[in-house]
Amino acid sequence: MSSFRTRSFLVWPHIHLSMCISATLNC
Repeated sequence: MSSFRTRSFLVWPHIHLSMCISATLNC
């Protein structure tokens, strides 16, 4: 259970970062 929480905690910032990068490239 803790591994799943750690994984999601690491993945979510990565997704957010990807969205920010794509938004910057689109502008």
